[in-house]
Amino acid sequence: MDISPSSEKNSSGDDKDNTKIEQRVESIGIEEELHHPSTKRRLTARHAIFIAWGGTVGTGLFITTGKTLAIGGPAFLVGSYVFVSILVYFILTGIIEMATFLPVRGGSMSCYGRRFVSNSVGFTMGWLYFYSFAILVPFELTACAIIINFWQPGINSAVWITILLVLLVILNVLPVRFYGEAEFFFTGVKLATIVGLLILSFVLFWGGGPDHRRLGFHYWKSPGATKTLILEGDAGRLVAAIATVISSILPFTFTPEMVVGTAAEIKSPRTNVPKVARHFLWRLIVCFVGSVVGISVICPSDAAALMNGSDAASSPWVVGIRQAGIHGLDSVINAVALIAAWSTGNAFLYLASRCLHSMAMEGSAPSIFKRCTAKGVPIYAVGATALFVLDLLFGYISSLPESL
Repeated sequence: MDISPSSEKNSSGDDKDNTKIEQRVESIGIEEELHHPSTKRRLTARHAIFIAWGGTVGTGLFITTGKTLAIGGPAFLVGSYVFVSILVYFILTGIIEMATFLPVRGGSMSCYGRRFVSNSVGFTMGWLYFYSFAILVPFELTACAIIINFWQPGINSAVWITILLVLLVILNVLPVRFYGEAEFFFTGVKLATIVGLLILSFVLFWGGGPDHRRLGFHYWKSPGATKTLILEGDAGRLVAAIATVISSILPFTFTPEMVVGTAAEIKSPRTNVPKVARHFLWRLIVCFVGSVVGISVICPSDAAALMNGSDAASSPWVVGIRQAGIHGLDSVINAVALIAAWSTGNAFLYLASRCLHSMAMEGSAPSIFKRCTAKGVPIYAVGATALFVLDLLFGYISSLPESL
């Protein structure tokens, strides 16, 4: 095909225009950060990877999974975790593209909603996320108080909740690298425990317990792979499957958003954020799907303890370990559950304060929440979030049974 000089000129002009556009796209994040100096990029890839691995792994995986097992049985439990993991991974791949493309300081899900959809969507998402993050902090602190009651019954839960909340606030007003180091340690403990429990379930699968009884998939046969709920027959199994999926969502709560939250304060985000996402996939496979497969092997779904209580005694891991004739691990599981709950509360307080700071940067919240300390901590956003959480906690404390 003949190309005229005019067409060559137009083609050259288009190339220049495309180059300018690409340069403009690459500089958007940098210009945003220069225009709104705020938080500091002090999280390393090591911090972000461990936060992605276990930032929001809390009591849902260690304790309340037992109730989910009791509702639907092992087949529905494993199937629901696989289903929810696929959905979460789809969400993750979408938001990672945006977080890598625009890793702006103060960035959050509301920032991308405002930029790519509309101001009203960004405004709504911002306040919805802030409330959702903040309301989960009292949930985790209340769980901590119940777990501590396993060792120290009779002490008012308000005492433990107050102490743990103060520790959360102190950690969140320190420079973000301290938050990263804390999550690095807590996640290390959670991962070591999960790996240890998976190894234990593998050993029990082949009959390596004290009674040398080879479990295999025995509990899938008796009491059965699936259960019914409310109704009988296939209709009851359908209800149980739906209830199991709904109950399985809690351990996954806001796990992709954790990656976006760290992307705003991670070093070299265009390199490290995709790296974090790749590790997140293994988190879904090992921590979530692997854990429920292990639980389905060692714990029967008809164990009465699964539906009684909220401490280590109702953990499917503890129930399964006791069934195998192993004793003395109750306090170990309870301690890990306490660390997991407090760490998750810490993550939600961090996310809530950064969400409020991000909204202030966008003009959706009072501008005072833009302000940061010299170390890059949005101190007013952290303080306002802590006060909001404290207000929520008054309602939680007043509704707790006196026995706690």
